[in-house]
Amino acid sequence: MHHAPFGSICDAHSNTSISTATLAAPKFAAVNISLSAADSLFDTPCDNDPMANDVDLLRSVDIATVISAGNGGDKTKVGWPACISNAITVASSNLNDQASSFSNFSSLVDFFETQIRELIARVGNDRAKLEQEAKKLRKS
Repeated sequence: MHHAPFGSICDAHSNTSISTATLAAPKFAAVNISLSAADSLFDTPCDNDPMANDVDLLRSVDIATVISAGNGGDKTKVGWPACISNAITVASSNLNDQASSFSNFSSLVDFFETQIRELIARVGNDRAKLEQEAKKLRKS
């Protein structure tokens, strides 16, 4: 990770950046990352990945990072960067609240997309409550 001259936090591996101006902007609860590397699937956390630092930075200012599990159809793994444990990993679901046929899914998934929409509507702009609810669901 290196600091770019325009005040962003950049990660060469993931080719992402988080603007420090964004962190100072009016408060919001979450950042949504809807991407996945089809050739980088994980069944265990990948917290040594450089992007985990970005997730931790957002978390330090009470912004949750919500990441798609991926659309490769793997039912035992999620795509990178959904393997970062401090992120909230979301899988697509069908009408029966089961993983959609195209969605990746594993024990690293915190919510189905229908659940996350309902949860955000319920807890609003509060990262701590969102993470607390995610922990409850992981244990059940």
